[in-house]
Amino acid sequence: GFDGPAETIHAVHFAADGKSLLGLTESAAVVQVDARTGAKSDVSAAPGQGFTPAALAPDGAAAAGVDERGAVRVWDGKTGEEFGPGRHPPLKRVWLSPDGKTAECVDEGNVVRPWDVATGKPGPTRKLPPTTGPWAWQRAAGRAAVVSGDEASAVEVVDTRTAKSLLRVPVPADKGEATFDLSAADPDRLAVAWQGRAAVMDVPTGRTLRTFDLPDDGPTAAVVFSPDGRLVATPTAGRLLVWETSTGLKRFDLPADPIPQGAHFSPDGRWLAAIGGDGTAVALIDVRKGTVARKLRPPEDGLATAVGFSRDGRRVAVGTTDGALRVFDTRSGESTFAAAGHGEAVNDLAFTADGSKLVSASEDGTALVWDATARVEAKPSGPPPLAGPDEAVKSLADPDAAVAGRGIAYLCDHPTEAAKLLAERVPAPAAVKAADLKRLVADLDGDYPTRTAAAKALREIGGPADAALRAAVESAGSAEVRKTANDLLARRDAPPTSGDELRALRAVEVLEAVGTADARTLLAKWAAGPPGHRLTTEAAAAVGRLAPRSPPESP
Repeated sequence: GFDGPAETIHAVHFAADGKSLLGLTESAAVVQVDARTGAKSDVSAAPGQGFTPAALAPDGAAAAGVDERGAVRVWDGKTGEEFGPGRHPPLKRVWLSPDGKTAECVDEGNVVRPWDVATGKPGPTRKLPPTTGPWAWQRAAGRAAVVSGDEASAVEVVDTRTAKSLLRVPVPADKGEATFDLSAADPDRLAVAWQGRAAVMDVPTGRTLRTFDLPDDGPTAAVVFSPDGRLVATPTAGRLLVWETSTGLKRFDLPADPIPQGAHFSPDGRWLAAIGGDGTAVALIDVRKGTVARKLRPPEDGLATAVGFSRDGRRVAVGTTDGALRVFDTRSGESTFAAAGHGEAVNDLAFTADGSKLVSASEDGTALVWDATARVEAKPSGPPPLAGPDEAVKSLADPDAAVAGRGIAYLCDHPTEAAKLLAERVPAPAAVKAADLKRLVADLDGDYPTRTAAAKALREIGGPADAALRAAVESAGSAEVRKTANDLLARRDAPPTSGDELRALRAVEVLEAVGTADARTLLAKWAAGPPGHRLTTEAAAAVGRLAPRSPPESP
C-alpha cells in the first residue's frame, strides 16, 4: 500500500493490465497511478472549469462529469475533447460572417469564440474588455463600449485591438444604470441613455451631438441605433420612443407597458421588434408608419428572451426562456417554423445572409444551427380569409394595423392582381400650381367655411405645400394663418391617420414586397410625383431598395 495523491480521486479502478489505477480528480481530470509506487501522472483535463467528477470508462477512453449548470458532459478520457456539441460558459451574442460560413459567439466572460458553421470546428478565441455590466461591440471597427469605474460610474469606449480607451462618459449616480449602443453604420457614434436622458456622442471628440428627453419616472431598458444610424430607439417607462439622430426630433411614441426588455431593428430598418417586459409577446412595429403591425407570441410555456431578423426583413425569429424558438413571417405574422433544442434560455439569434440557416446562442453554453428553409404548415386559426382582392385593397385603409396586415398578406400572395388594382385605386399625386397654393394659404384667413376648406385642401396636398406654409408661418400678418399653418406642418410629421394616406403607404409596402416588373413600374411612376409628397418619398425609397434585387420570375 501507499499514500494517495494529495487530492481526492474518484471512480478508481484498475487498468486492463493490472499495473496501474485510473481515476478522476476533484476537477474531473483523468489521472493514472502506478499500482506499485503510487506515482501519479496526468492523462487529460476536463473540457472546462467547475466540473464535478461522475464516472470513468474501464479503459479510460471516456470520462463524465456534471457541470455547474447540472448538465452531464462526456469527453475523451485520453485527449480531453468533448463528445457531441461542446458547452461553454453562457453564450450572450452571436454574429455571422457575410458569407455565412463562420460564426462568432461571445460568452459571459466576454471571450469571443469563432467556429465553422458547417462543421462546428472552433477557431482561436480572443478576449474583449472585462466588464461587470452590459456591453456593446462594433465588430468592424474593433470597438467595444463597456461599463467601467467603481459602482458602474462611467460608460467607456475601448479599442479592443490596442486596449486603448477612446471615450469615457460619466454616469450620474442618481440616474440608475446606463444603457448604450455603438452605431453599425458609423463607429464614431455612441448612443448612451439613463433615467431622463439619452444622447448621441462623437467618440473621437467626446462632443454631444444630440440629446433626447426621456421620462424621468423610470429606467431606460435599452438604447438602440437603427442599422443606418438615422434612428435611435429608447424603450423606457411605459413607452417606446424612436428619435431621429439628425434632427433630435421624436419620430413616434408608442405605449409600452410593462417596460420592454429591449428593442431590435431589422437589417433593412423597416421593422422594430420590442420584447414585452413580461416576455409574453413581441411587438412588431412598422418603423415607417410608427404603428404596431402585429403581436408575435412565443412558443407555449416560454417567455421571449431574444429576437433575430433575416437580412431581407421578411422573417423574424423569437427565442424563449425554455430554449425553444419560433420563426414568423413579418408580413402576415404567421408562424412558419418552431423547434426546441436548448436546455436553457436563448440569448441571441442570427440568420445567415442568404436566409438558409439560423444560429441560436443559449445560456446553456451551446450554439445550434437550424435549417431556416424548413416550414411547418400553419394551423387555420383567426378570422376567416378575405373574400377577394377588392376587400384586401379596402382593408389597407383600415386604422387597425392587424386588419390591414391581412390585406397586405393577401395582395402579396396575388402579385398580378395587386399591381393592377393598386394602380386603379391609389391615385398618383398631381403637381399643384404655385398660384393655387398661394390662394389656399390666403384662404386660411377667410371665414370659417373658407378656412376649413382651405386647410383640408392643403392637408391633402401634403409635402408640396410645406414651403408655402413655412413662408406663412414666418411672414403672415394674421395670427390665425400662422397658427393653422403651424398645425398643418406639425401634422405632416405625425404618423398618417387618414384612410387614403394609410392605403397609399401600405400599397408601397405591398409593391415592394412582390417586386414584380409591374410593381416596379408603378412604384417608379409614384416616385416621379411632386417632391415632398409622402407617397413620392416612400415610393422613391422603395425603388432604391429594390434596385439591387432582380424581379421575380413569372409563375
